[in-house]
Amino acid sequence: MGRAELSKEFALVAHSLGRGPETVVLSCSFAYEKVLRKMRQEWRNLL
Repeated sequence: MGRAELSKEFALVAHSLGRGPETVVLSCSFAYEKVLRKMRQEWRNLL
């Protein structure tokens, strides 16, 4: 899934919850952090 698709998903979720763009940004950055952490772990396993 591309980053644009992810943000679209979050926009839909936030919209359905009736929240503003701040929530979308927070959700996206949170998901991004999780992905980065997972990638770092996998790099450690490879090295």
